Amino acid sequence: MHIITTQKEGNNLLTYSDLTMNNQCIKRLHLTLVILSSLIAINLHAQDYLPQNYSLIFGGGLALSAVEGNKNDFFSKNGDRPGYALMAEGRYYVTPNLALGAQYDYLRAAHLPDKMHVHYIGPTVTLRTLWDNGNKSVCFALGIGYMDYRERVYQSDMDHGHLYQKSYCGISFGLGYEFSITKKMSGVLR
Repeated sequence: MHIITTQKEGNNLLTYSDLTMNNQCIKRLHLTLVILSSLIAINLHAQDYLPQNYSLIFGGGLALSAVEGNKNDFFSKNGDRPGYALMAEGRYYVTPNLALGAQYDYLRAAHLPDKMHVHYIGPTVTLRTLWDNGNKSVCFALGIGYMDYRERVYQSDMDHGHLYQKSYCGISFGLGYEFSITKKMSGVLR
């Protein structure tokens, strides 16, 4: 999707071709989900150690940027600064292979006084396939929710910074590998 940005006013304008491309992406996403759901059979497995009814997941990691902005934004001024990511997720398993839940993500990057952070919260649907008597699985999660982006960039000759804040409808997807550690704890690599 291409966004036309005016430098003086900072307004973002979306063109008709961008909306058409966005609709095509959504159609491809729906087709991919239908194919994935047909490939993953939702049948019962004997579970030994992976969660059967519900799970709480906490994690974190390194956040790397992959965006191109305008000349006044955080990434253009500070380069592609790495940051950190924190996440929390709760799932309720309808079947051993299908879970409904909610996810919260927080991303932050900073360089001296300049900083950028993103909050995301939304519901998720998780599909997983089990093997090794329910001790291991591969999972695919998809969600849509609220995303809040904020950045504060300071000019070198000024004491106050420029604050930019925008809210979006965000899409979250993840692919992961779950494995059992003990009867009450499992690990996830995403």
